[in-house]
Amino acid sequence: LQMDSGAAEVLLDEGEIHQANMDAARGAQRSAGRDVQFAAETIHMLFGDRMTVKAIVAQRDARLISTASGSRTTVTSDMVGMNFVPSGSESLLVDATATGKSVVTAEPVARGANAPETRVLKSDVIYLAMRQGGEEIDRVETTGPGTLDFLPNRTGQVKRNLKGDQIWITYGNGNRIDRFRSVNAVTRTEMQPPRITQSKEILAFFDANS
Repeated sequence: LQMDSGAAEVLLDEGEIHQANMDAARGAQRSAGRDVQFAAETIHMLFGDRMTVKAIVAQRDARLISTASGSRTTVTSDMVGMNFVPSGSESLLVDATATGKSVVTAEPVARGANAPETRVLKSDVIYLAMRQGGEEIDRVETTGPGTLDFLPNRTGQVKRNLKGDQIWITYGNGNRIDRFRSVNAVTRTEMQPPRITQSKEILAFFDANS
């Protein structure tokens, strides 16, 4: 874990860092298979045994970027709270909650013939849960109304938009969407002419190979 900031207050407990409060801060945590970067005008950090990170709260212009398995997930929000669990001498990201004008963008690192669409999820509050091991996303969900955009990255893909009162997304291997569900949903597929659907509930399944 590496941190840079302006003014900082560090609290010690028997010689070990217990808490850190920083202004104009940014940090990075690198582990096998994952690179996590975060920044905000104010960052509060709590540490556990052996100074492993327990929690991070980033406030005002908060940003979290997580890169792993060929994909990059960027979270921007007024506030992002992250929880970690110890794993040896490291801390693994367990989940994150974005609150206030939240946007989650998931995009492939490499663009090619098999690249999936870029997904952009927008809502006031968005919750992300990681799989065991902290390397891949397990699920993402909104607590209220949101929009989900699928943006093409290769030939054959089309732009799609979904609006719903609540959205749940479940991921498979490689941070690819396995399925999503929404209620009171409206979808728009950009074809000629555009295709629009409305439904009380929509449940969509995706082929991991395509």
